[in-house]
Amino acid sequence: MLTRKKLADGIYATCLDGEKFKVHSITLGVEIPLDLRTVTIANLLARILKRGCAKYPDMIALERKCDELYAADLSFSVTRSGESEYFCLFTDFLSDNYTADCDIISEITELIKEMLLFPKVKNGKFDPEYLKGEKKNLSDDIDALINNKAKYAKKRCIEELCKSQPYALPTLGDKEVLSSINADELYDFLINMLTHNRIEILYTGQKKQFDKVCLALTSLFSQINRDYIEHVSQCNTIVPKKQVSEISEPMEVNQGKLSIGLCTGITNTDSDIAGLIVANEIFGASPNSKLFMNVREKMSLCYYCSSGLDAVKGLMFINAGIEGNNYEVAKNAIFKQLEDVKNGLFSDEEFSNAINSLINLYKSVSDNVGSLETWYLPRIFRGENDTPDSRIAQISKVTREDVIRAFLKVTPEVIYFLSPQAKENSEVFAK
Repeated sequence: MLTRKKLADGIYATCLDGEKFKVHSITLGVEIPLDLRTVTIANLLARILKRGCAKYPDMIALERKCDELYAADLSFSVTRSGESEYFCLFTDFLSDNYTADCDIISEITELIKEMLLFPKVKNGKFDPEYLKGEKKNLSDDIDALINNKAKYAKKRCIEELCKSQPYALPTLGDKEVLSSINADELYDFLINMLTHNRIEILYTGQKKQFDKVCLALTSLFSQINRDYIEHVSQCNTIVPKKQVSEISEPMEVNQGKLSIGLCTGITNTDSDIAGLIVANEIFGASPNSKLFMNVREKMSLCYYCSSGLDAVKGLMFINAGIEGNNYEVAKNAIFKQLEDVKNGLFSDEEFSNAINSLINLYKSVSDNVGSLETWYLPRIFRGENDTPDSRIAQISKVTREDVIRAFLKVTPEVIYFLSPQAKENSEVFAK
């Protein structure tokens, strides 16, 4: 059961019972617009802030402070869910059951305040040395994305599938935009974000400490002249086309990378979502799936082959590593498995294995603080109230007919192949 409180306009705190954990957490998420410049600035800001603040001016001083707090952990990141982007501060710390000589809640909330409200600046700007170094680091990381060919292939598939939509924007931002960011803009972004944007705080720990957490964070935000501007996030859906785009890009790689983007027509809150999840488990999301057992193991056409859902966006992706000369036969074998699930050609054993696997997966969400944060924070922002237990209840009721009905809505849209050798032409074929 979640307990929720409003701390100020556009600022809410939610308590998730974490009494059973030795490590508790406070996660602060700020919703930010999803555009190329904002994504780039936010990624740079996360790197700058983790370097230190006025009171703890470098990473050594900050690590020393965290060590004093029983090896507490503090980090920043930028995360995406569907077409929503969140700038996040994460803190993990030992439960006060084991910190009798330290008021751990007060110490952690004070550290959050120092990191957010009093960053290391010179003349009202971020430290030029830190800025220069982190711009270089982020630029290098953007360049390095192409080194992971599987991720690169999926990125290119998404770009083709979701052209002109925010979902296709690069997760780390853009190098050209990065080069144009200055210290003034970066600092103004931090202030505007804390002043105008929606903020959600997720505390996972003892319920008896929630009031104390809320009081400390209310005090923190009282130091900001809040002027909340409400923003309603919307996730664009993909309208299925009458033909599938087939794209091949040659590159000097030893192993071809195949990424297929499909529309499901089903999102996280739709009634068919449980059936889709089970169908995907049967099809390609587990070691017992049709893609793994047939295309990879029996036919030996892939080094790896699996499928995954983005239920917020209503998409499915199939990813495989294949030999270049196996492209056509592997592609056809993958689509054969897709059609088999649509036609109900899966055994009772495959069906029950999928149900049991998913139930175990959702049970494991409650095993650690990190997986609980990953589950709940984006759902809190979206106003969704499904829990791992409610999802288990949904999965347990799924029938074979539910699986077939859900998968019949799935349509291939883009086939992207990162090829070890050039193909003469990109092709388009009818569904």
